[in-house]
Amino acid sequence: MPVFGGTKGGTKGGTKGGTKGGTKGGTKGSGDDHLGNEPSPLMSEALMIQQEAVTGFWDIKKISKPGGKAPSDLKYLSDSIRQEILVGELLRHFSASKEANGGSLLFQQKPISKIERPNFKMAEQMKWVRGYTDLRNDRIPEIQLQLDDMLSFLSATSSLNEYRNEHTSFVLAVVQIAITTLHMQLKHFAWMPRPSDFSAEVQPIIQTPDHSSFPSGHATEAFALATVLHFLMKGEGIKEAMKNSSVPILYRIAHRIAVNRTVAGVHFPMDSAAGAVLGAVFGQTIINLCANGKQRKAAVLDFFDPSGKNDFEENDDFTLDWVQKKLSGIQTTRNAYPNSCPLFEAEFKAAEGERI
Repeated sequence: MPVFGGTKGGTKGGTKGGTKGGTKGGTKGSGDDHLGNEPSPLMSEALMIQQEAVTGFWDIKKISKPGGKAPSDLKYLSDSIRQEILVGELLRHFSASKEANGGSLLFQQKPISKIERPNFKMAEQMKWVRGYTDLRNDRIPEIQLQLDDMLSFLSATSSLNEYRNEHTSFVLAVVQIAITTLHMQLKHFAWMPRPSDFSAEVQPIIQTPDHSSFPSGHATEAFALATVLHFLMKGEGIKEAMKNSSVPILYRIAHRIAVNRTVAGVHFPMDSAAGAVLGAVFGQTIINLCANGKQRKAAVLDFFDPSGKNDFEENDDFTLDWVQKKLSGIQTTRNAYPNSCPLFEAEFKAAEGERI
């Protein structure tokens, strides 16, 4: 089963991350368990006593040559180690770079999504933050749980189960950790104050994070996950999905997760708009690289048109209509790429074969 543990705890940090990592992943998923029990000082002492009793002083000349061949896949590894290898494989090809007013997501050192920090008078965006406070009482349960769990909300649309859908769950875990590593760098490059830095009246109902408001990490992760999961469920990429008369349900949930951060008082709508673009590009690129055979092309879409024509104005809200219009414009690179992530692609192919 997938592990959101030690790695997620380490990446996202904090007490909740560390505790979740230690409980769900650190021990159970690390491969450190004994066959019949968990590790403990008592178990170590018992094994030491057994070794002394049955072995004594042993002849090192009578060692045997290990059998078997070197593994060709990752099945022999614990979930946490597999996860670390797959995340590392992806991040060999994705990276983030600093730009004049923000940053760019790169694939094989070429930009695929430029995220430019808007030069807005924030009073117009603050109107939305003020207005969304009316929804706080209704959304507190979602806001609290989504601090470190959005997969439960996205998976509520299907019978997705981490045992029956082991490979799908694993792919989603790897995607979330990889994009978190990348968007945290882009946040640093595009640093912007939080709503409460502009006005003490905001009074967020959760702790304001120490990192940049722009782009929204929750929006980035939610739209990356929604893009990949929608493909695994429906076989549709973003352009096809956005041609529907209404935005597909997974994208609606991703949008709600992002908006909840504005309701909580820690993000502006424009933060979520930028995050949605970033996450969608990453998710669609993952799909293109793993599911399109020889046509492995990266997705391309910027937040703010390089020509200078703004696609998100200072008085705009982050709406489903905006999402549908913006994401329907996603493009692909001209050149195809070789199979650059064979281990992750094998996991993705296995996820495609699962029934969701």
